Amino acid sequence: EEIGEALNQRGIPLSQYALRHLLMRAETDGIVCSGADKKGTATYALLDERAPHGEEPSREEALARLARIYFRSHSPATLADFTWWSGLTATEARRAVASIAEELTTEHFGDREFFVFRNAAAAAPCDTTHLLPAYDQYLIGYKDRSGVLAKEHTSKAFNSHGIFQPVILCDGQIVGNWKRTAGRGNVTIQTTLWVNAVPKALDAAIARYRSFIGGTKSENSPEAL
Repeated sequence: EEIGEALNQRGIPLSQYALRHLLMRAETDGIVCSGADKKGTATYALLDERAPHGEEPSREEALARLARIYFRSHSPATLADFTWWSGLTATEARRAVASIAEELTTEHFGDREFFVFRNAAAAAPCDTTHLLPAYDQYLIGYKDRSGVLAKEHTSKAFNSHGIFQPVILCDGQIVGNWKRTAGRGNVTIQTTLWVNAVPKALDAAIARYRSFIGGTKSENSPEAL
């Protein structure tokens, strides 16, 4: 709204529809980025101020950095996963992985080869439940999600148009959806489970989210499918 008002004062009146598209273009052109939250309202900031331009790496250095960032945070993952996530061609993705080969180990599961970053810490199994936001890397960061999401529930987590929903993660598996509804100072958390048993740690996950958003009152309305 503030950007629209500023443009209007300078003789550039724009509809909300046109302004949204111009801001999207400014984001893809690297002019603006997400700014600090302002009383629950999203803001924009100049990218050069938030992330000053540094020295530009060579193509080979950039490929190595990209592969290192991905496998450090997404291991174990396959070459196909990295290609999907990075948007690189298959040839460049292979070059990127080869450039950090000494930093990776390989594991085979079935007929698939997984790369694991050598310094990745192995977490002990635990009874953990999290409320993951829409487009979380746990799902969107991989091409093959069959290891964490049952095929019959795929359409509930994301659709063919690339729309990813907020999901519930329990012991490494996606087991449901959740959504928040805000109004009159309260936030209602509604969960829809795809499994019969309610995860023991679900209440704790909701409490963590409540704490994260500042202690606002929230309610859980579990609904099993």
